[in-house]
Amino acid sequence: MGNYDWILEDGSIESADNDRPYYELDENQLESILRDNLNQFYNSVTLNRIEDNIYLATISNIYDVNEEVVICVKGITPGGRSHIPDEFRIQQKPVLWRTAVAKAEEKNCKGILLGIYKTRDVDEPIFCAFKLRVADGEKPKSKQIKNVVISKAIIDGFNQIKSKNEYICAFRKEFLFFYLQNSEWLHDSIIENLNSYTPEDIVKMKQKGPSKPGINRIYFGAPGTGKSYGIKNFIQENGIVDYSDKIGHPNVFRITLHPEFGYNDFIGQVMPIVKRTEGTENSSTIEYEFTPQMFTKALAKAFQVRANGEPVFLILEEMSRANVASVFGDLFQLLDRDIDGISEYKIDNSLIASVVFGEEDSDEKIYLPENIYIIGTVNTSDQNVYVMDTAFKRRFEFEYLATTEIAKKDGIELNDFQFKLTNTDGNELDFTWLTLMRKLNEFIVKSEENGGLGLTEDKQLGQFFIKFRVPTDQDTDEEVLSAIEEYNKNQISGKLLQYLWNDIEGAAYSTNKLFAEEVNSFGELYSLAKQGKNFFSQEFLNLLT
Repeated sequence: MGNYDWILEDGSIESADNDRPYYELDENQLESILRDNLNQFYNSVTLNRIEDNIYLATISNIYDVNEEVVICVKGITPGGRSHIPDEFRIQQKPVLWRTAVAKAEEKNCKGILLGIYKTRDVDEPIFCAFKLRVADGEKPKSKQIKNVVISKAIIDGFNQIKSKNEYICAFRKEFLFFYLQNSEWLHDSIIENLNSYTPEDIVKMKQKGPSKPGINRIYFGAPGTGKSYGIKNFIQENGIVDYSDKIGHPNVFRITLHPEFGYNDFIGQVMPIVKRTEGTENSSTIEYEFTPQMFTKALAKAFQVRANGEPVFLILEEMSRANVASVFGDLFQLLDRDIDGISEYKIDNSLIASVVFGEEDSDEKIYLPENIYIIGTVNTSDQNVYVMDTAFKRRFEFEYLATTEIAKKDGIELNDFQFKLTNTDGNELDFTWLTLMRKLNEFIVKSEENGGLGLTEDKQLGQFFIKFRVPTDQDTDEEVLSAIEEYNKNQISGKLLQYLWNDIEGAAYSTNKLFAEEVNSFGELYSLAKQGKNFFSQEFLNLLT
């Protein structure tokens, strides 16, 4: 059969040409090994064979723990490729994996996929655990493991290795119950400092997950409250400390949703590609290939950098401007996450899987790993937008950014600007943007009886509704400083007044007015502002003093 690099009792590796009886385990041997090793650490196990290679283990112990586990088991054999002597595997018919998954779902219990490495040169078996998942087709499916992984398990007791889209686990018998207890996350997350624990510690160890599991979060509030600013801080606090919106980062994916934005814009779609035929000058063919878009790119990146512990951020700006139920489609199921930040439910999507896991693994189910964060923004004042249903909203954390929360740097309030307006009596009125913003918000929501407009909070303004330019130390030229001053004034006369006239004054039915009596049109309002003349009502000015 050819030489393979076998693992010996002490963990050393030796090349040898061994016949099948050296390593092959029949059904009775597999069952005996399972029964013997499950009945340890005061556990009493009843093992019932469902069919060949599939067992239902009913476990009880002195701590009144009663648990059922479906086990799909097979012996570890050489990989079958003589030119890869360090490769070993389990190989089973897909129907067995499907049966094991179905039985676990029926029993509402865990299902695990075990390989057992046991040869004449190894007294105690080494268990090799892989993800149990549904497999398509009827041809035998293989799960590979390198001999060095088994060797390290013999020496250290427990070992993990990253392979494609999962961590493969290999361990001695004393770690069997540790694996059973934590099998849900051990194939998705790397365990740290295992060798610092004794086997008894491992058995008692509680579930361990990533220190900062991925979440779905929506920042919502009035326009200009700093939702994007909050996202930048969130990114910096969760793994990319030097992140800048201006420079960007390969692990940050940002997209703005809009009414025409749909599912295919989010995940990608099959598109025609013109390809030149090799060996000819003018011949070409049209082929159809899947072109991934933002979600698929972000998910692929998350799996690519997962082993390094790097976070990935998918930023969805203006979520309420699109029909998010349509945008997410079948991905909606992935948004339910467990305590480790991993999708509780996985879905079949071969197009996304082919990009994330590779063409050969396009039948793998996709899910959100713990290192991807989905962060959205919602502007509460937007009109004619889509409403998010309750089922969608409950899968996100919501963080409200109030207009009263003022961002500061080194104790100084950000984005302020001072300007003047001349009253009808010739006196100048001094304003600062942040003071004006606070008083506008107060006037907007104060009831009519109390001298306000009686509107809702979503009509208020945030600190960054207008972004003023601040002169730098290099801006010493008078023309430059004058241009900056003019730009900032235009933000008041244009952007601010347009919003106040259309969305505030126009929406209010209060007898109290924001603007002066002589202002009857936006044109008159704009003209007063450009001339530097006061346009506010006395009612509002009284609130300022």
